[in-house]
Amino acid sequence: MSVNTRTLPLPNPAEAFTFLSPLQPSIAVNPAWADSSILSQLTVRLCVVSGGTCRPLSIISSRSAGSYGLKFDSRTGQYHTTLSLKDTGLAPGSVLRVQVAMASLLLGQQDLTLLSNGNVRTTGGALLSVNSNRSIPITFYVKNHFTIRAFSLADKKATATQIAATLQREFLAPSAPAAGTTTGRTALRQDALMVRTAGSVEAMGTGANSLSSLPPVDATVPALGSVGSATFGPAPATATSLAASLAAIPASRVDTEVLLVQVIVAMRATEYSSTETATALRDTTALREKQQAIAEKLAAAGYNAGEVGQGLKDTYPTSSPTDIAGFLRIVEFGVTDVALTLRDVFASTPAVATGILNSVGFYTLGDSTTWQTAGTVLRDVFSSTAVDTVKILQGLDVLNIGSTTTWTNLGNTLKSVFGQSADQALATLKSADVLNLGNAATWTGLGTMLKTSFGQGADAAVGTLKATFDSFASSLGPVAQEAAWQALGGMLKTVFAQSADQTWSVIKQSGLTIADPQMWASVGTMFEVTFGSTAAEGAAILKNLGASFGTIGPVLKDVFGSTATQAASIINGLGADFDQVGSVLKDTFNSTATATASIIKGLGATFDDIGSVLNDTFNTTAAETASIVYGLGATFDQVGSVLNNTFDATATQAASILKGLKADLKAVAKTLKNVFKSTAQDAASIVKGLGGTFEDVGSVLKDVFGSTASQAATIIYGLGATFEDVGSVLNDTFNITASQAASIIKDLGATFDDIGSVLNSAFGQTATQVANTLNSIGATANDIAGVLKDTFNWSVADVGNYLKNTLGLAENAVATALGYAGYAADAISSWVGDAWDTIKDGFCSVFGC
Repeated sequence: MSVNTRTLPLPNPAEAFTFLSPLQPSIAVNPAWADSSILSQLTVRLCVVSGGTCRPLSIISSRSAGSYGLKFDSRTGQYHTTLSLKDTGLAPGSVLRVQVAMASLLLGQQDLTLLSNGNVRTTGGALLSVNSNRSIPITFYVKNHFTIRAFSLADKKATATQIAATLQREFLAPSAPAAGTTTGRTALRQDALMVRTAGSVEAMGTGANSLSSLPPVDATVPALGSVGSATFGPAPATATSLAASLAAIPASRVDTEVLLVQVIVAMRATEYSSTETATALRDTTALREKQQAIAEKLAAAGYNAGEVGQGLKDTYPTSSPTDIAGFLRIVEFGVTDVALTLRDVFASTPAVATGILNSVGFYTLGDSTTWQTAGTVLRDVFSSTAVDTVKILQGLDVLNIGSTTTWTNLGNTLKSVFGQSADQALATLKSADVLNLGNAATWTGLGTMLKTSFGQGADAAVGTLKATFDSFASSLGPVAQEAAWQALGGMLKTVFAQSADQTWSVIKQSGLTIADPQMWASVGTMFEVTFGSTAAEGAAILKNLGASFGTIGPVLKDVFGSTATQAASIINGLGADFDQVGSVLKDTFNSTATATASIIKGLGATFDDIGSVLNDTFNTTAAETASIVYGLGATFDQVGSVLNNTFDATATQAASILKGLKADLKAVAKTLKNVFKSTAQDAASIVKGLGGTFEDVGSVLKDVFGSTASQAATIIYGLGATFEDVGSVLNDTFNITASQAASIIKDLGATFDDIGSVLNSAFGQTATQVANTLNSIGATANDIAGVLKDTFNWSVADVGNYLKNTLGLAENAVATALGYAGYAADAISSWVGDAWDTIKDGFCSVFGC
């Protein structure tokens, strides 16, 4: 920005600093211009660069001990110290950074790379040799500088008046010393304060040069001494006093306009706010009430629009936001900067700000090309949406919503300002409340507009209307919603000559949202009323539009008046599986499980299908489901299949349920075998668990599983049957001979006593018959004698005679068998003597004499 065609660039403080040899090649410096006053505020920092951070190794100041203390050489005007690299433990390749700071202001820095031989290399490539003490000298020069001096004095807690007086004395004197001469600080530093005829005031750059992470000097450093009042004077530390001190310099020394900008720059550099600066200019210069001139100086010094606006607002409280926005525009701040100022400084709303920007000349809203500028500002500064913009412009009476061309013209405007498409523009208009969507004529008008103005066909038009219609229809009650859909259907039919099939195709292609059951009913009503569709046709259309069968069901019932059976037939014909049909019957028609089962059976469902529906839809238990499908004519095997496939029932669970349906045990066993693939043994166990007798189990094993007598005996015995139980089953069920039964029972581990008991009780054999049977299956004389004695209580004579006469045993064998059976010796002796008349020889040979 120009200030009477002259501006004052502020040199960067870094330009007043330079490293000297060995870090950088030595250059000629003027000792007279060196700033020695900042020695106590300077620090030299050595740190290790690691990524984006720098880990401190050491910090040196004028208060550091020994040769490492920072010193100033008045002869050369140079600062010097020594940095030690000893015991750093750093590996070759490490990057060291040397930084010099004055208070919080970073003046300069140099990076050094540690080499494998212990030396270092500068960023510029110069090789530096580290001495035997592992140290390198650091030398640098700081020239007197307007900004550095202001920061130094502020850091020493000098007042604003003291800072102003010092800057005036040191930098605004009439003449500068010759190079190499020594003069007092009152000499003008022409290199620090330069006047140019063109350009702009440079920012100080303190943000970029701030060294907030510089470690503080240790606590042993003495506090800074106070600045004597005799030197600086007793004036209070106010922004006004600073401005007054500098503004008092005669205009003949420095151009007045440039000086004022330099004063403002100095105040900004020492962190005076725009309000303090503006107030000082008002109270201490001839500008006073010249707000525009003050705005120019603040802007030229680098204050942004918001800061200038804040300064003017606080300094001139009677000025309105419009006044100040006008000054900012004249000072050549852009519309976005001024809008930000209105937002942040005056808390102006988007509408108020737009009105102000219009009134000060930024906008000519009658010109459509201005709308993009206004829209951009509203969007970027106030985060306004297109809807907000429409409302704000409407509030400025830009829009005439009642005109017949409004929708087309405003749609074009939204497209040029916000880049909106036709559907986005329509959504914006709706949200801005400029559309009467409750009127069917509006939809016809919109359709006509899209057809004639945008050249859209039915598909494109409904696609454009989608977002607007979705939002509108979802907010309505049932009656109004039906009317809205009928209005849309009427628009498609009358404007675009669409049939029912074409209409659902258009709706589907556009992706119109049919969000809830009521809306689907509205759509169904539209097709019934507007296009005369039947229930089956309407259901097919709804399915094509993406309606679920659960959604179609209520429409068939409530809109088309279909019965449960009719609805089931229609949706099944549309591809609904039996579970889906069952859900519709239950949820829509309140159909019971039994009624539903009957309806879907009529549709061709298997009993497994029915079982699945009953379980999934009605949560019927396995027993309830079995009862229903059995009542529909299912066989026990079919019931078992349902229990197995639908309920994952075990064979035992299924058997219990089948028994509850009055199935006999053989029927149960048959289902276990056919459906559950149960083995004979598993089925026998289940049948027994259902209360079946061993006879029942035997019958099942024989008739259902075709088990042999031996197989059945093994299974039954394994279920806990006694040998007598086994014998009964073998006799009654398998009709085998006593000898066969005895052999089978023997294989089960029965004793001959057990076998004799079974033959007697189960087969009704006499003692002699039992003995004969036992003899036939390999029983010894001893075994037979024992059975006859223990089971039939035969006497020694009876047993002896049987063994002698029937089995033809000799005297000694008979005597042995009788003894084995447990008869007394004298009884055996007596009988043997009678039978063979050889008591001594026979008896003694067995028992000894």
